[in-house]
Amino acid sequence: DLASSPQLSVGCVAEHPLLCSAQPPLARCGRQVLVSSGLSYIGVHTVLELLQRGCGVTVIDSTPREEAEAALAKLSQLTGDLGSLRFLQVNLDDDDSLDKVFDCHYDAVMHFVGRNSSSDSLSQPYEYYDNHFRSTLALVEAMRRHNCHVLVFSSSAAVYGSSPTPHSEGNPTCFQGGSPYGHSLLFMEQVLRDIAVAAGSPWKMTCLRCFNPFGTPHKEILPARLPSKLVEGLLQAESSSSDPSVAVNGCDYATEDGSCVRDFVHVSDLARGHVMAAEEMWARSSEEPRFKLLNLGSGVPTTVRQFVSVRAPEGTSILTAPRRTGDVEQSVADPTRAKLELGWQPELPLTAP
Repeated sequence: DLASSPQLSVGCVAEHPLLCSAQPPLARCGRQVLVSSGLSYIGVHTVLELLQRGCGVTVIDSTPREEAEAALAKLSQLTGDLGSLRFLQVNLDDDDSLDKVFDCHYDAVMHFVGRNSSSDSLSQPYEYYDNHFRSTLALVEAMRRHNCHVLVFSSSAAVYGSSPTPHSEGNPTCFQGGSPYGHSLLFMEQVLRDIAVAAGSPWKMTCLRCFNPFGTPHKEILPARLPSKLVEGLLQAESSSSDPSVAVNGCDYATEDGSCVRDFVHVSDLARGHVMAAEEMWARSSEEPRFKLLNLGSGVPTTVRQFVSVRAPEGTSILTAPRRTGDVEQSVADPTRAKLELGWQPELPLTAP
């Protein structure tokens, strides 16, 4: 029974005028963290990392309770009594619900956007702009009302579009060859920068541009829909009883084997980077910049075909599919700044589960 578990309280702000079974979670490390879209792919692994460090974690997500329960139970099982967790089904458009979420002081808020597919955004641009702008600004406004001024914003390498690689945070971003997904994140980065650096601003913000995530170390906590068709394809190949196959989009790019070049980073490394970003802000002095922008990438170029050949089960056929609209030929990070600012660098190899 999840609701009666001492480590896990499940509430639904959308259905109840008050938070049900939703006392602020115990923070053994002394830190309370609110994670928005905390059951997303990178989000749920970040929640796991926070719990393992003894944080009290409140997850807000629009995922229905019945879909969330398996992931929440597994998180509680994996972390034991290290950290404490509660889940609240919240629509970020509802100010009253958001105000009820802030029933304790949070040391940081982490925001993962709810829509994260470059290809889908090309056919649904309005939905992407509306979701990213509305949810982010509503959350920041709620934080302002409740005097919470530490924000980790999970962005994406999609903001770079088809600009030359390796991508450095100091280089100009390029809309050419980009997508509404990347554009909307880039706009929100600028909005957050303006808020953070305004005269007299109390804010500390860090935007993390995540490169291509992979890995499924705990399948029970995965969301129903993964942001990467490639990760989905590999999971299907693993579960296939016969003749597994994985499709690679595009075979005629000007690369080593004709497939796109990407910078693959294990999702657990990305989760660790988000937690380290919060820790850096907790220690950040008033003399340091109030806004920071960091790449979370390995800096190692790998073609998609090479990646699949490493990750796919033995005997898997690698099929060639047409190019996808919105895919850029190469996307590789310059990860220097994250190492200098956070001490972060990827630890897990391409073969890690």
